[in-house]
Amino acid sequence: MILLNGPFESSIHTACLLTSAWPEPLDVDRLALMEHFVLFGGPDVEGIQPPIGQASTGLSTRRSNVRSGLQVLLRAGLAETEDGGAGFRATESAPAFVSLLESPAALKMRATCQQAANTVGRMNDEDLVAAFAQLMLAELRPAATHDDGTLE
Repeated sequence: MILLNGPFESSIHTACLLTSAWPEPLDVDRLALMEHFVLFGGPDVEGIQPPIGQASTGLSTRRSNVRSGLQVLLRAGLAETEDGGAGFRATESAPAFVSLLESPAALKMRATCQQAANTVGRMNDEDLVAAFAQLMLAELRPAATHDDGTLE
């Protein structure tokens, strides 16, 4: 089962992220990390789903879903390319589309996307990589460390 994690759902998350980050363009890698943080939590972002504990393995799937979602958004006129195709930005139509998402779950997702855009979206590449590395280490910590933080 792919609950909230397939290419279609990713296109909805990506539309929200691009709208929240507008006018800044975002590349696929940043969008994939931001979507991961929106779904499962990250630096100053409370995820909309429980953590899965598989950040590194889920990221390649997330990138693929974001790419597929971006194709949907480009065809629908809700996103456009920037920087010679390396970055993506919401179009003027995207905010109107996102505003139609009014269920309680969608409102929470929209708010979480805004949090991610305001924090993770503004990080430089080095800080973003460090935040993701910290997330991966935190996944290992419960099973591989003692109470004082030393490795077993």
